[in-house]
Amino acid sequence: MFEMVCELKIDGLNISLIYEHNAQSSTPKAQNYRYIRAITRGNGIEGEDVTHTVKTIEEIPLSITIKNTDGDAPQFLEVGGEVYLTKAGLRKINEDMPPEEQFANPRNAAAGTVRQLDPQIAAHRDLRMFCYSLDSGAADSLGITTQSGLLQMLQDAGLPVHPGRKMVKNIEGIEKIYA
Repeated sequence: MFEMVCELKIDGLNISLIYEHNAQSSTPKAQNYRYIRAITRGNGIEGEDVTHTVKTIEEIPLSITIKNTDGDAPQFLEVGGEVYLTKAGLRKINEDMPPEEQFANPRNAAAGTVRQLDPQIAAHRDLRMFCYSLDSGAADSLGITTQSGLLQMLQDAGLPVHPGRKMVKNIEGIEKIYA
Protein backbone atom coordinates (compact mmCIF):
# COMPACT_ATOMS: atom_id res chain seq x y z
CA MET A 1 0.00 0.00 0.00
CA PHE A 2 1.13 3.54 -0.71
CA GLU A 3 -0.03 7.11 -0.42
CA MET A 4 0.19 9.64 -3.22
CA VAL A 5 -0.75 13.29 -3.47
CA CYS A 6 -2.65 14.06 -6.67
CA GLU A 7 -2.77 17.62 -7.95
CA LEU A 8 -4.18 19.14 -11.11
CA LYS A 9 -1.64 20.11 -13.76
CA ILE A 10 -1.93 23.84 -14.33
CA ASP A 11 -0.76 24.99 -17.77
CA GLY A 12 1.14 28.14 -16.99
CA LEU A 13 4.65 29.50 -16.80
CA ASN A 14 7.04 27.78 -14.40
CA ILE A 15 8.43 30.31 -11.91
CA SER A 16 10.80 30.05 -8.97
CA LEU A 17 10.18 32.44 -6.10
CA ILE A 18 13.30 33.17 -4.05
CA TYR A 19 12.87 34.10 -0.40
CA GLU A 20 15.79 35.14 1.84
CA HIS A 21 15.98 34.37 5.55
CA ASN A 22 15.46 37.40 7.76
CA ALA A 23 17.26 36.43 10.97
CA GLN A 24 16.38 39.72 12.69
CA SER A 25 12.66 38.97 12.66
CA SER A 26 12.90 35.20 13.29
CA THR A 27 12.50 33.22 16.50
CA PRO A 28 13.51 29.63 17.33
CA LYS A 29 10.01 28.40 16.41
CA ALA A 30 9.27 30.72 13.46
CA GLN A 31 11.63 31.58 10.62
CA ASN A 32 10.82 34.67 8.60
CA TYR A 33 11.72 35.10 4.94
CA ARG A 34 11.35 38.00 2.52
CA TYR A 35 10.67 37.81 -1.22
CA ILE A 36 13.71 38.90 -3.20
CA ARG A 37 13.38 37.47 -6.71
CA ALA A 38 11.30 35.57 -9.24
CA ILE A 39 12.91 33.70 -12.12
CA THR A 40 11.53 31.79 -15.11
CA ARG A 41 12.85 28.36 -16.04
CA GLY A 42 14.37 29.93 -19.14
CA ASN A 43 16.45 27.51 -21.17
CA GLY A 44 16.79 25.09 -18.27
CA ILE A 45 20.13 26.52 -17.21
CA GLU A 46 19.53 30.24 -17.01
CA GLY A 47 16.19 31.87 -16.33
CA GLU A 48 14.82 35.34 -16.86
CA ASP A 49 14.45 37.69 -13.87
CA VAL A 50 10.75 38.60 -13.65
CA THR A 51 10.74 39.88 -10.06
CA HIS A 52 9.09 43.18 -11.01
CA THR A 53 5.99 41.57 -12.58
CA VAL A 54 5.55 38.50 -10.37
CA LYS A 55 5.59 40.79 -7.34
CA THR A 56 2.30 42.28 -8.61
CA ILE A 57 0.44 38.95 -8.24
CA GLU A 58 -1.81 39.52 -5.24
CA GLU A 59 -1.48 35.92 -4.00
CA ILE A 60 2.30 36.12 -3.68
CA PRO A 61 3.30 37.26 -0.20
CA LEU A 62 6.31 39.56 0.09
CA SER A 63 7.22 37.85 3.34
CA ILE A 64 6.48 34.43 4.76
CA THR A 65 6.92 32.69 8.09
CA ILE A 66 7.82 29.02 8.40
CA LYS A 67 6.59 27.82 11.80
CA ASN A 68 7.79 24.99 14.02
CA THR A 69 10.86 24.16 11.97
CA ASP A 70 12.73 21.07 13.16
CA GLY A 71 15.97 21.85 11.38
CA ASP A 72 18.22 24.77 10.61
CA ALA A 73 16.77 27.72 8.76
CA PRO A 74 18.26 27.78 5.27
CA GLN A 75 19.49 31.16 4.00
CA PHE A 76 17.26 30.92 0.90
CA LEU A 77 14.04 29.15 -0.07
CA GLU A 78 13.39 28.49 -3.75
CA VAL A 79 9.67 27.86 -4.11
CA GLY A 80 8.52 26.52 -7.49
CA GLY A 81 5.13 26.88 -9.06
CA GLU A 82 3.06 27.88 -12.07
CA VAL A 83 1.91 31.38 -12.91
CA TYR A 84 -1.29 31.17 -14.92
CA LEU A 85 -4.25 33.12 -16.20
CA THR A 86 -7.87 31.96 -16.16
CA LYS A 87 -9.92 31.77 -19.36
CA ALA A 88 -12.02 34.69 -18.09
CA GLY A 89 -8.82 36.68 -17.53
CA LEU A 90 -7.75 35.93 -21.10
CA ARG A 91 -11.09 37.13 -22.47
CA LYS A 92 -10.75 40.38 -20.52
CA ILE A 93 -7.23 41.03 -21.82
CA ASN A 94 -8.17 40.22 -25.40
CA GLU A 95 -11.24 42.54 -25.30
CA ASP A 96 -8.94 45.56 -25.31
CA MET A 97 -6.60 44.32 -28.05
CA PRO A 98 -6.90 44.35 -31.84
CA PRO A 99 -7.61 40.84 -33.19
CA GLU A 100 -4.14 40.44 -34.70
CA GLU A 101 -2.49 41.12 -31.30
CA GLN A 102 -4.76 38.94 -29.14
CA PHE A 103 -3.31 36.04 -27.19
CA ALA A 104 -4.15 32.56 -28.48
CA ASN A 105 -4.48 30.94 -25.05
CA PRO A 106 -4.15 31.65 -21.31
CA ARG A 107 -0.63 30.18 -21.09
CA ASN A 108 0.72 32.51 -23.79
CA ALA A 109 -1.00 35.46 -22.13
CA ALA A 110 0.50 34.58 -18.72
CA ALA A 111 3.98 34.16 -20.22
CA GLY A 112 3.71 37.44 -22.13
CA THR A 113 2.41 39.27 -19.09
CA VAL A 114 5.15 38.00 -16.78
CA ARG A 115 7.76 39.16 -19.30
CA GLN A 116 6.29 42.68 -19.52
CA LEU A 117 8.77 45.44 -18.77
CA ASP A 118 6.00 47.53 -17.22
CA PRO A 119 4.79 45.98 -13.95
CA GLN A 120 1.66 48.19 -14.09
CA ILE A 121 0.43 46.21 -17.10
CA ALA A 122 1.03 42.95 -15.23
CA ALA A 123 -0.75 44.31 -12.16
CA HIS A 124 -3.93 44.94 -14.18
CA ARG A 125 -4.03 41.41 -15.58
CA ASP A 126 -5.43 38.76 -13.29
CA LEU A 127 -2.32 36.58 -12.96
CA ARG A 128 -2.45 33.81 -10.38
CA MET A 129 -0.03 31.23 -9.06
CA PHE A 130 -0.01 27.80 -7.46
CA CYS A 131 3.12 26.72 -5.60
CA TYR A 132 4.12 23.05 -5.38
CA SER A 133 7.85 22.62 -4.83
CA LEU A 134 10.82 23.64 -2.71
CA ASP A 135 14.50 23.21 -3.44
CA SER A 136 15.78 19.94 -1.94
CA GLY A 137 18.41 21.58 0.29
CA ALA A 138 15.81 23.77 1.98
CA ALA A 139 13.35 20.87 2.27
CA ASP A 140 16.02 18.76 3.94
CA SER A 141 16.99 21.60 6.29
CA LEU A 142 13.36 22.12 7.29
CA GLY A 143 12.74 18.40 7.82
CA ILE A 144 10.15 18.12 5.01
CA THR A 145 10.00 14.54 3.75
CA THR A 146 6.73 14.26 1.80
CA GLN A 147 4.90 16.22 -0.89
CA SER A 148 1.88 16.36 1.38
CA GLY A 149 4.00 17.89 4.16
CA LEU A 150 5.54 20.35 1.72
CA LEU A 151 2.16 21.53 0.40
CA GLN A 152 0.89 21.98 3.94
CA MET A 153 3.99 23.99 4.90
CA LEU A 154 3.61 26.22 1.81
CA GLN A 155 -0.08 26.77 2.58
CA ASP A 156 0.63 27.50 6.26
CA ALA A 157 3.27 30.05 5.16
CA GLY A 158 0.61 31.86 3.11
CA LEU A 159 1.74 30.72 -0.32
CA PRO A 160 -1.00 29.70 -2.78
CA VAL A 161 -1.36 25.95 -3.31
CA HIS A 162 -4.03 24.18 -5.32
CA PRO A 163 -7.03 23.59 -3.02
CA GLY A 164 -8.17 20.50 -4.94
CA ARG A 165 -5.24 18.26 -4.06
CA LYS A 166 -6.14 14.80 -2.79
CA MET A 167 -4.29 12.07 -0.93
CA VAL A 168 -5.02 8.67 -2.42
CA LYS A 169 -4.05 5.20 -1.22
CA ASN A 170 -4.46 3.09 -4.36
CA ILE A 171 -4.52 3.06 -8.15
CA GLU A 172 -8.31 3.29 -8.21
CA GLY A 173 -8.11 6.59 -6.35
CA ILE A 174 -5.63 7.94 -8.90
CA GLU A 175 -7.84 6.78 -11.79
CA LYS A 176 -10.89 8.44 -10.22
CA ILE A 177 -9.10 11.77 -9.96
CA TYR A 178 -7.73 11.42 -13.48
CA ALA A 179 -11.22 10.74 -14.87
